[in-house]
Amino acid sequence: MLNLVELDNASGQPVGGNAAYNREFEQKLKEVIDKIIVEFQPEKIILFGSYAWGSSNIDTDVDLFVIKETDNTRSR
Repeated sequence: MLNLVELDNASGQPVGGNAAYNREFEQKLKEVIDKIIVEFQPEKIILFGSYAWGSSNIDTDVDLFVIKETDNTRSR
């Protein structure tokens, strides 16, 4: 879970204006996405939820939808 900073709900900027937290969050997110790419070679990775909408806060998690074609299907 990537809880690095409290963001202002109106502006999406860190409370107190600390841009270093935004850079740290973006770097951590990039690291996670890079690991997913290396490990699974997905066709797409989609950010959704409050971070995608710009309404994140200190308790917000990061929602990623990973799309990958596979022959491995679940049977019901």
